[in-house]
Amino acid sequence: MADTRKLTMVFNLDNGDEFKYNLTDPKDALTKTEVDEAMQAMIDIDTPHV
Repeated sequence: MADTRKLTMVFNLDNGDEFKYNLTDPKDALTKTEVDEAMQAMIDIDTPHV
C-alpha cells in the first residue's frame, strides 16, 4: 500500500469553531510561508471587500 501524505490546514473561525482543509499528497519541500500564503489567499477569496 502506498504511503499518502496529507497536509491539514486549520482555520480558526470567528465563532470559535475550526475549519479543516485537507490536501492529499502536497508537493515536496513545501514551506510554512507557502502554506500561509495559500491559506491567506483562500481567506481573501471568501472575504467581502468593503
